[in-house]
Amino acid sequence: IYGDWNEIRDPQPHINNNNVTTSYTDSNYMHVRTWKYQNAEYAVVDCTNNWWGTTDPQEIGDLIYDWNDDSGSPIVDFRGFLDSAGGSTVPGTQIHAGALTGTDLTWTAVNSPYLVLGRPRVTSGTTLTIEPGTEILITTGSAGLNSLEVEGTLTAIGTTSNPIIFKSNNMTPT
Repeated sequence: IYGDWNEIRDPQPHINNNNVTTSYTDSNYMHVRTWKYQNAEYAVVDCTNNWWGTTDPQEIGDLIYDWNDDSGSPIVDFRGFLDSAGGSTVPGTQIHAGALTGTDLTWTAVNSPYLVLGRPRVTSGTTLTIEPGTEILITTGSAGLNSLEVEGTLTAIGTTSNPIIFKSNNMTPT
């Protein structure tokens, strides 16, 4: 998906409810590749609710070349990935990469675990509050990036009986 560094021509495709799989065995082959968008950090290619041939978000991230790999590429939002072809959404609250905006964002224990896909960023002027007892699972993408970037405000105060847990979602944590 090519943007040609021109905001007017930056495509905004929606690729939903599909089987995005391949028989290629080349490890450099990408299922979705995006690049050369003018405002890449704020552009989102909607690839939600698809079956990617796996339920492992790290493997899915490895099949996508986007903002997590190159800041000139838009974000590919693959939240709501399915558990099989034509199947159901994998459980959990999935947070995609890119700008998290709004004045008041809250991650709650009841909606945990939160599966962080790529590099989400709390923008300036935005407050992210993480309630006690909330679990955040961070998945490493193809570029090895696994962070929650904060330019705004992060409020995360756990308790002894209800800690906030940040941990890797990868089979082999990095």
